[in-house]
Amino acid sequence: MVNADVLIADAALERWLRQNGPFDAVTLWFTGGHKARSITKIAQRIRAQGDESFRWAIEDEVMEIALRHLRPGGLVQLVIRASGDIEVLRRDFEAHRRAAIANYPVELVSVRCYPYSEPTSPGAIVMRVADSGFVPGQTMALSTVLRAHDVSSEAATAELFKLANRTPFNIAPERAEALAKEVFGTGAWTITPVASAASFWASVDQKAIYVTWAGLASLWSMAYVAYNVMQMGSMASRAQGLKGAVGVDFGRQWHELNLQEYVDYAKRLIWTDRSWPVGLALPNTQAPPTSHDGKVNNLFFGALSWILLHEIGHVHHGHDPFLPAGQMVGQEVQADDFATSWVLDDAGSGLDREFRALMVITALAWLFLFESVGGQDPSHPRAIHRFRAAAAKLDLGDRSPALENASYLFKAVFDPTAAPPRKRETPREAFDSMAHRLGVLFPVR
Repeated sequence: MVNADVLIADAALERWLRQNGPFDAVTLWFTGGHKARSITKIAQRIRAQGDESFRWAIEDEVMEIALRHLRPGGLVQLVIRASGDIEVLRRDFEAHRRAAIANYPVELVSVRCYPYSEPTSPGAIVMRVADSGFVPGQTMALSTVLRAHDVSSEAATAELFKLANRTPFNIAPERAEALAKEVFGTGAWTITPVASAASFWASVDQKAIYVTWAGLASLWSMAYVAYNVMQMGSMASRAQGLKGAVGVDFGRQWHELNLQEYVDYAKRLIWTDRSWPVGLALPNTQAPPTSHDGKVNNLFFGALSWILLHEIGHVHHGHDPFLPAGQMVGQEVQADDFATSWVLDDAGSGLDREFRALMVITALAWLFLFESVGGQDPSHPRAIHRFRAAAAKLDLGDRSPALENASYLFKAVFDPTAAPPRKRETPREAFDSMAHRLGVLFPVR
C-alpha cells in the first residue's frame, strides 16, 4: 500500500516503483478530497472545480503511473463511492468509463457495484459521498477494472503523427508562406507513416515523405532525454557554490529518471520496431505547453521539423535516388544545408535562435545515435561531418545557453564515463571541447 500525493512530482516514488515493478495490478480506492483541497495551489493548477474534478485528476495521474509500471495484461482497479439506484449508476458509470479510457491503451474488464451500509453506532465515523450529484439511496462502492494492453510504437506516437504535417511550418513561422508557395507549390505532398524500423525518407517523384512509427518513437525518446539532461545541467550549473567546479554531475538524477532506458529503447528501435517498454512515460500531446511533457513535445517537434525539412529538401531539389553512393552523399549534404538554413537563417539573434538551435542539436544527437547502432551508411555523410556543417551555421555567442545545453546532452548520452574538464569553461569552450570528443567517438572509417 502506497500513501502519496500523485499530483505532485515524486522522484522517490517513481524510483521505488521502478525498483519493485513491473506490477500485476494497481488499485485506487475511494478517491476524493477534503473541501480544503479546493483552495490549494495544486487544485488551482489543475483548475479543479470541486471534489469530482479533483478525483478525476487523481485517477488520470494514477492511470499514467499504472501504464508506466504494469506488466502487459496487468490490471487497474478504480473504486469510488456512490449512492442511488444500483443498476442506473452501474450503467451510467460504465458509459462514462468507456469514454474516459478511449485514449488509453487499456480495455474495460468490468464495472460492478458493491452495496454497503454505513455504521450507525454512536460515535462511528460515516463516510459520505462528496460529489455534488449525490442522490439519496443505497450507498455502494463502484469498482472499475481495466486491463493494460501491450503498447505498440504506433499506438504511442499516433497522436504525434497527426501533428507532424504542421511542424515544418511551425519551426520557422516567418517562412511558412515561402514554404507553402516556393517549396510545396501547387502539387500534392504527403507524409505517410510506415510500420518498420526507425527511419525517415523521401520519394522524390511522388512528393512523398515517409516516417516510421519506430522513428517517431525513437526521436521522441531522444527528445525526452535531451530535455531532461538540459534541464538538469542548467539547474546544476547555476546552483549556489558551483562556480569554479570542475564539472556538473547529475548521475543520480539520470538514474532516478531512468534516462538510460529511453536511450536504450531509442537504439533498439533503429534495429526493429518494438513495443513501448513498461516503465517509460508515454508521449502526451494534450500536455500544456509549459508543462514538462509539453516542453518535451516542443523539443521533439522541433527536431522532427529539421528531419522533415531535410527530406523536403530532397524533393525540392529533385534529387536522384539511384545515383552511386558517393554522389548521393552530396545530395544528403545539400538536404542538410536546406534544413539547417531554413530553420536558422531568419531566426534573429535572441532566444528564438537559441531554442531553434537546441532543436537542430537534438536532431543531430539522434543522427549520432542512429550511426552508433546502424553503422556508417556509404550513401550518407558521416554523422560527425553533418554535425560540423550544422554547428558552423548555429552562429551563437560564447555564453550561449544552447551551446551549454548541447555539451551536457552529448556528454551524458555519448561520453558519460570520460573525466570532466579540468576547469569550469564558457559554454563555447565546453561545446568546442565536446565537438572534439565527438570526432574521437565517431571517427570516419
